[in-house]
Amino acid sequence: FTNASATQGRFQDLEILNASAGGVRFNSDVVVVGNVVLGAASPINVADTNGARTATIGGNLVDALGNRWRPTNTLFTGTPSLPASLQTNVTFSGAAMLAGGFTLTGDLAVSSTGNLTLNGFKVTASGNSTTSGGGALTMTNVSDTLDINGSASFAGAAGTLSNGVILLAGNFTQTGTTSFAPTGPQRVVLDGSGTQSISFANTTNSFFRRLDIAKPAGTQVMLNTNVRAGAVRFAGFNAVTLTGVAGPPLSRLLVDSILGQSTSSSIASPLVIDWAGNTGSLLDSGNINVDTLVATGTTQSIPRFGPGFGTYTYQSLRIGQQSGTVASIAATPFPIGNDLVISSGSLQPNGAKVAVTGNLRTEGTGFLRMNNALDSVGVGVNATFAGGS
Repeated sequence: FTNASATQGRFQDLEILNASAGGVRFNSDVVVVGNVVLGAASPINVADTNGARTATIGGNLVDALGNRWRPTNTLFTGTPSLPASLQTNVTFSGAAMLAGGFTLTGDLAVSSTGNLTLNGFKVTASGNSTTSGGGALTMTNVSDTLDINGSASFAGAAGTLSNGVILLAGNFTQTGTTSFAPTGPQRVVLDGSGTQSISFANTTNSFFRRLDIAKPAGTQVMLNTNVRAGAVRFAGFNAVTLTGVAGPPLSRLLVDSILGQSTSSSIASPLVIDWAGNTGSLLDSGNINVDTLVATGTTQSIPRFGPGFGTYTYQSLRIGQQSGTVASIAATPFPIGNDLVISSGSLQPNGAKVAVTGNLRTEGTGFLRMNNALDSVGVGVNATFAGGS
């Protein structure tokens, strides 16, 4: 076609019966307004000649045997029925509600005003996944599964992500404003065999609802930017590390709760944890050794040891509780490698011996509450009291 488009050079429907060894090759972009049907004979295969062609399909793609549709790029503009497997880079630009799952050898994209609704099915892609423009995903069914062997980039609309799971072996990138904002039990699971990085352009409007780390032993997750999550969970019993970049500024994990199953898992410097959860939800096993823990909840118990025998080490501790609430120390002795700052709310040693290697400072409305005969706070450098009372 010299000018392939829905209004000019196009097919209405296209049926391919050629089963020769050479198959069918597209020498240009191709537009099919209706359906594409590959005949039952084998080995029909459809590809293009120079690796840069796009086949646009407005209806269904029918391939009973599967994996015989192989143009470089395929754009679906409607709500197609798809074969169980195909070998092409797929883009959805329309409102596509799947009637079945499929396995894709290639990249998966949702662009323009497209919306891909998984509808209780599983989609597996060997390459990368992207949303762009107004493109979005809809995952509302517990069985919805998007399994991406490459990286995922969310730069489109937020869509509706209220259930199901995204399995990701590569890196996660969010750009724009509200392009990834799940609710309910929706999960992202990092399961790649190497280092995986996470980058967010906007942590006010975009975030993880639940982030599961299910990686092999000896691997790590790198936070390249600040990241916000309702919950982070180390799934499995492998020695996996969650860390950040040194900056400045340091990467910051803003989280309600962190859960772990392995005493070998660790959350390590360079990283700041901004913890908004309450008692018992920091980590139930594993190890924490971060630059700063910022406690911003309402009534929090700051642990040193986890129920699963993990060890928590804080280089600096900042108490930023809501005004009128109390953070308490959960174990003694309680060493702090650098500084202790109380900027709002209060910190109560709760009978513990707190040893601050650096400075102690109260500021804003924050204050130190000592009402137990065993309370002890040692300060290695300076103590400045400029907060509340």
